[in-house]
Amino acid sequence: MNLYFDCSLRTPSHATILLWVKKYGFFLLSKPVQKADDWVLIIDESVQFGQNKLLLVYGIRHSDIPINRGLIFSDLTPLVLASKSSWTGDLIAQELEKLEESIGTIKYAVADQGNSIRKALRIKEIFHVYDITHCISIIVERVYKSDPEFIEYTKKLAHLRGAQALGKNSHLLPPAQRANSRFMNLRPIADWGMSVLHFLEQAPQAYYQEEQNHLNWVLGHQYLIRELNLLNQFINAVQLILKTNGLSETSLKDCEKLLSQSKNRETQTGVDIANVKMSMNPFDEIAVEEAVRLKEAGVVTEIVAVSCGVTQCQETLRTAMAIGADRAILVESDADLQPLAVAKILKALVDKEAPSLIILGKQAIDDDSNQTGQMLAALLNRPQATFASKVQVANGQVSVTREVDGGLETIALQLPAVITTDLRLNEPRYVTLPNIMKAKKKQLDTVKPEDLGVDVSPRLKTIQVNEPPKRSAGVMVPDVKTLVEKLKKEAKVI
Repeated sequence: MNLYFDCSLRTPSHATILLWVKKYGFFLLSKPVQKADDWVLIIDESVQFGQNKLLLVYGIRHSDIPINRGLIFSDLTPLVLASKSSWTGDLIAQELEKLEESIGTIKYAVADQGNSIRKALRIKEIFHVYDITHCISIIVERVYKSDPEFIEYTKKLAHLRGAQALGKNSHLLPPAQRANSRFMNLRPIADWGMSVLHFLEQAPQAYYQEEQNHLNWVLGHQYLIRELNLLNQFINAVQLILKTNGLSETSLKDCEKLLSQSKNRETQTGVDIANVKMSMNPFDEIAVEEAVRLKEAGVVTEIVAVSCGVTQCQETLRTAMAIGADRAILVESDADLQPLAVAKILKALVDKEAPSLIILGKQAIDDDSNQTGQMLAALLNRPQATFASKVQVANGQVSVTREVDGGLETIALQLPAVITTDLRLNEPRYVTLPNIMKAKKKQLDTVKPEDLGVDVSPRLKTIQVNEPPKRSAGVMVPDVKTLVEKLKKEAKVI
């Protein structure tokens, strides 16, 4: 206000701003509304207000609905804000009756599946349209409501939560499940399951034996958990398309194209990743973090992050720069880049940039090849240290402690050298919002493999890619005798 109106007002407190918001909200709620015959309502009665529940009704004329995007808050007009201890269908119908007297004809209403709202709309004979979130939840419910493994998994989650709530392993508790609308939000149970699977795969057994004993049953549901996790990602992506762009032939095609990505290609030679959001490989994230720590220690002057792949890999590079990389290079290619091709690309960049230390993740988590770092070192004829769990640089040498089958091995390399990182090298920092904003201004160069004189033609051919067979759910046995009997007669392993 001081800037635009040439005033010299003091900075208002949060209480003053809150009062302004309340007054403006009251103004919007109480100002006259034009009568028309094409009002569309958005209704919700689940907002808790102390001991009461609020009935909230927004409206927009059908003729004002934008056809090229989804609705935004400023498109809507607040029409009803009422509070009661509970809302029945008859009470909501009475509010809609009064509303019709002031605004005119209601064409249809968008709302969830709440019994009270459904009854009110039936009483008033108003056409009921489900919102996209609830509509998708109905589809999900039809798939999983009677699925035996899903039922067993959710029951075990509830049992674990009840049995360990006050115990010393309460930090392992799964999230509480919503009784009436669990299919609207599968993310908490999918995220918890994925975290547990990651823990069971990576945690040293010697240190976390008790926790592993409590959670080993989750392995029996790992395919279901990964399926729910993938499903949740695609649900969020579909909702983003529809809520941002609205429903049209174009957005429908976008959704169909997106959903097709979850299936193997028709040739069964891999999974189509077009238009899928890219994220940084965890091992590479550790490599970036280690480079940043070396710079903070004063032994590195510049960090250049490199990614090879499709245009969306820019997101990964922006993340690297938000962690602390100074600039980035994207080698853009739609080809199926195999480890040797990536190693050749990196060699060409190393010849151009002349870095003294190259740090890579030990392997990608999609194909688990664990080849690029070793191939790059061979092409460059440089010393290498793989599976690094500790890195120290001094006096033109790098000392690397690496994990081997028999324990730990420490080796010294003369710079320049190549290092690949293991999980226990460090824990990457959280990326803060200010650093994300700074990363947008950092230099990101894009080149093509042909600009570097590299042939990325594949040397290997994938014959077929199939999903792993679905594992049957485990069973609980009451005693050792029953366990031995099942191992003999059913599993036939003893």
